[in-house]
Formats: sequence, C-alpha cells, structure tokens
Amino acid sequence: MPPIATRRTVRSTLVRGLLAASALAVMTSAPHAQTSDRYTLSGSSLGPVAIYDLAGKVTVVRGTGTDVVVTVKRGGRDAAKLRVETGRLNGRESLRVIFPGRRIIYPALGRGSNTETHIDENGTFGGISWSLFSGSNSVRISGSGSGLEAWADLEIAIPPRQATEVFLAAGDINATGTDSKLRLDTHSGDVHARGLTGDVTIDTGSGDVDVRDSSGDMLIDTGSGNVVVVKQKGERLSIDTGSGDVKLMGAQVSTLKVDTGSGDVSLGAVSADDVLADTGSGSVMLDMVTDAESVVLDTGSGEVTLGLPREFGAEYDISTGSGGIDIEVTHRSSVSERDEARGRIGDGRGRLRVDTGSGSVQIRPRASSSSSSSVGSWGSGTFFGRSLPFE
Repeated sequence: MPPIATRRTVRSTLVRGLLAASALAVMTSAPHAQTSDRYTLSGSSLGPVAIYDLAGKVTVVRGTGTDVVVTVKRGGRDAAKLRVETGRLNGRESLRVIFPGRRIIYPALGRGSNTETHIDENGTFGGISWSLFSGSNSVRISGSGSGLEAWADLEIAIPPRQATEVFLAAGDINATGTDSKLRLDTHSGDVHARGLTGDVTIDTGSGDVDVRDSSGDMLIDTGSGNVVVVKQKGERLSIDTGSGDVKLMGAQVSTLKVDTGSGDVSLGAVSADDVLADTGSGSVMLDMVTDAESVVLDTGSGEVTLGLPREFGAEYDISTGSGGIDIEVTHRSSVSERDEARGRIGDGRGRLRVDTGSGSVQIRPRASSSSSSSVGSWGSGTFFGRSLPFE
C-alpha cells in the first residue's frame, strides 16, 4: 500500500488535471466569442465608399481624417469561416464580408424569422428588388435552424464629406453624428439615426425607421414598417412606406412628401412650401406652423384633420365620398355641400386640396404653442389632443 501522503498527492494532481481540462473545454466550446479586425478604406471625392454585410449589427459614427475606418467583429459558432475582402470594385472602394454558406443562422433575427436575398459572387448585393432572385446565388438568413452560424458586427467611422453606402441583409443599423452623404440599406431590420448632417437615403425592406435631429435632404423608404421623424431640416423630406404609420414632429423643409399604402399619417409642427400626404387606407393629421404654396392631402379611407396658422392663405378644393366637411377657420365659400367644398382662405395665394374616399374632413385653427405642437417644442406632448410616442 502506498503511503498516505503519496495517495493525497495523486488525488491532488488528478483534481488539478480535471479542472484544467474542464476550463479548456469551456474556452474552446464558447460559440459566440468575437474576434475584431480593423480595415481602412481610402476616401475619395469621386464616389462613395461601399460596405456590404449579410448579417450583423451596424453602427455608423463620425470619423476623422480622410479615410473610412471599419471595425469588423465576427461572431457565432462558425465565425472563423467568414472572410473580409477590400479593394476597388465597380470604380469605388469597397469592403465586403464574405459568408461561404447559402444558409446563414443569425440568432438575433429571432427564432422562426428568416429573409432571403440575392448576392453576387463578389459579395455585393442591394440596389434592386432582391426578392425577385433565386438559385445558386440566393442566400437564406434565419434566426434558428441548421446552417452557417455566423455574423459580423460593423462599426463604421466616416470622415466629414465622404459619401458612404452601407448594405446589410439582416440586422439593425444605428447612425449618429455623421456629416456626409449617406445611404443606409437593410433588407430586414430597423434603422435609427440621430444628429446626421448631409443628404441621407434610408431604405429597409421590412423594419421601422427612427430619425431625429438631422439636417439635409432625407429620403426614407420602407416596404413594411413604421416611420418616426423628429426635428428635420433641409430642402426635401420624402417618406414612403408600403404598410406602416408615419409620425413626424417638427420639419423645416421646402418639400414634404409622405406616401403610405396602408397606415395613419400624423404630421406635427410642419413648415414647408409644398406638402403632399397620401395614404391608401388611414387617417391624415397635418399641423402647419407657416403658410404654404401647396398642400395636398389624399386618403382612400380615413379622416383628415388639418390645423392652419393665421397667416395661411389658399384657394381650397375639398371632396369626400362619404363623410362631412367642417371648416372652422375664417373663409369665403363658393361651393358648400356635404361632400364638396370650394372657396378661399386668407389671401388665397396658395393651393389646398383635400380628397378622401371615405372619411370626414376638418380644418381648424392650429392651437397655440403652449397647448399644441410647435417648432420650439419639437417632440413634445400632444398633437391635436393625441399623445405621440416621441420620447
């Protein structure tokens, strides 16, 4: 029989060995450990830098110098299989995250959720209707199931005045404080933007869009999703959603255009020369803080409520297929029927046209800034007595 001390030593050695093996197993089996790499793309005034990623979160921030700096953080069980390619492509600098599989698992998309996109062999996609494509270049991204489990989170630092385009198939985009021409495109995911300067295009196939405190031309297009815009300045603000509500609080623009196939439109504290709001099915509420050259409101089915300042002047033409017309501002009427009204408000220099297939029309003086929306209190309180979730 070996001495007691020797048996204790053997047991101690075995325990330490088992603990070390367990620790090694934990480290090597961690499926979501991320690795980080940084890439620099030379900026150019001749064209935008283009960045492509199939799955992941994208954060866009203001950078310094003249180059676009992209930090890539790979994640997932198969993260090591991803590769990053850079270089000039189609006459511009680009970065492409290459996913080797045709079925990608991205858990953040949500169990049971999936999206498909068409991708070229060089890793580029976007710019056209992706859903029309299928075949060998069709990639399916799912929140669960079998396939290549991998994603790449990107942080993109963009220097001032460097045009940049970001294409993402699945995931959210967050952009803050940039000063450049920007395109943010995600096939499936939300887009949040704050404090942007410069012309911006936001396109999401399915997802909500939230933009605040920005200046420059703003073009927003979502196939399905709600849109919220707070405090926007620029020449043009265009919002188009196939299905979803639009809420705007505070716009100082020359042209405002809102089009939704199905959804309510609420536009508060608007200063614009030309306003067009069109919804196939849904109500329209517009609160003007200044005079305008042209205001056109059209809904296939839904009520229209319009608040006007004292200085507003226009020839008006209002028609409704089913619903009453109530004009509470000072006006001179030439035609006044239950479903049709024409006449003049104020100096009559502008044009006001309201058309609803089914729904009433109400035009009234806008409330004082102390009790309603105003440019000085963007994002606050109520709009026509209704609470708006802008906080």
